Amino acid sequence: MKTLIFSTILFSISFLNAQFYFSPTPASGLIYGQAQLNGLAADDGDWVGAFRATYPADTLCVGAGKLIINGGIAYMNMQIYGDDPSTPEIDGMVSGEDFILVLWDSSLAVSAINDAYFSEQSTITHAGWTNTNGAPLPGYEVDSIYNFISLIDLSLDDNEKQKSILSDQISFHYNYPNPFNPTTNIFFNLRKPASKIKINIFDIFGRNIKQLTVENIISGQQSVNWDGKNNIGIKVPSGLYFYEITSESFTVKGKMTLLK
Repeated sequence: MKTLIFSTILFSISFLNAQFYFSPTPASGLIYGQAQLNGLAADDGDWVGAFRATYPADTLCVGAGKLIINGGIAYMNMQIYGDDPSTPEIDGMVSGEDFILVLWDSSLAVSAINDAYFSEQSTITHAGWTNTNGAPLPGYEVDSIYNFISLIDLSLDDNEKQKSILSDQISFHYNYPNPFNPTTNIFFNLRKPASKIKINIFDIFGRNIKQLTVENIISGQQSVNWDGKNNIGIKVPSGLYFYEITSESFTVKGKMTLLK
């Protein structure tokens, strides 16, 4: 796989669209791999970004790249940048520091541009960044698989919201099976009890087709079943759907596919 080379102009335009902002520095290391969402290949148009493992307390992005789709596999091929010692600010990785990966799901931008990301949520860290002067980082191979299983609302303009979602309220969520027919279970893990949880399901046009409500939820892993029917009990057609889990203090989002 050939290393991607971007011009300065392409950097500024592309990363603005994908909501990954970082400063390319002289120090960098290349990471290869394959990106999946809940065990399925990520889509054309999706992006992967790297953050230092102190995320979300520290939202410094240290690299990003658009996925390359080849033979039904979504490949990552991106540089992760180190700190530039010639500048006073910290603008990249430090040798030996851990990092995490975040995936931007382009399909969700249909209704809410740059609104949602799949993330490993700091529970999976990747160790051993070092400056390889742009060469591949050791231990990261093309056949390495990174499965992003949890979708969270990560507006990079709202650091306090990120910290609340990731640290205090919800540690993961996903639906299984996905794709599904005729039913699926939406799983989520609460760090704290909640008096009420609402799960709203939307079609690709942003219409709310189903609302599920659960009250007096204890902490720990929970699941709510959706039978593929709308609010008046009619089965919905095949297609892409989005779910939104909300409580008094957070909102997280995910996507699922109904196949008949």
